[in-house]
Amino acid sequence: MEIIRKYKKLVRVVLLVVMPFLAQLSMGCKSEKVPVLLHEPQQNNIETVKELNGEKYAYIENVFQEEKKYFASIVFLDYQLKNKTVEAERKKISQPFPDSLEVLELPDAYFINAKGKSPEEYLVNKSVRIVMQTLNYDSTGNFKFNENVVLHKFIKLFTAKEFKRYKKIPFKINLSKNEITSIAEQYLP
Repeated sequence: MEIIRKYKKLVRVVLLVVMPFLAQLSMGCKSEKVPVLLHEPQQNNIETVKELNGEKYAYIENVFQEEKKYFASIVFLDYQLKNKTVEAERKKISQPFPDSLEVLELPDAYFINAKGKSPEEYLVNKSVRIVMQTLNYDSTGNFKFNENVVLHKFIKLFTAKEFKRYKKIPFKINLSKNEITSIAEQYLP
């Protein structure tokens, strides 16, 4: 009898100590909805995807094929006119690396900014129009400007080590319903 009382008391103590701990543990393990970075046109869930249309400037991190679809991993850029207020704010923010392309001043009165932005993946239309400015040279040694490139060749540019520079060159990208319809390299002298 004494053993049964001690056993019941031990069970009560364990339940009083362990149960609140297990309850807190289970509350901390709830799954939360995480926004999806893959933007395919058929995904129209307003909680996760904002439909993008129009022209945007971006760095292209990668272009790849997956399950017979083509995707581009891009970082959108802010393209702004320089003015005294913006210049004063930019000078207040110290840049850790002066040669960083997070903020790039262009020869005209504009600058582009990628600071604090992370890459997002977008579907690339199979008939995308791609125009390059610095891919090949003509017979006189000058760049062949406005050179049309097929998608397969463009994908190879992002896998070859000798073409790593294209990851830090801005491109003008046209989007239609979250699908990339044209890509144009922006020539920087």
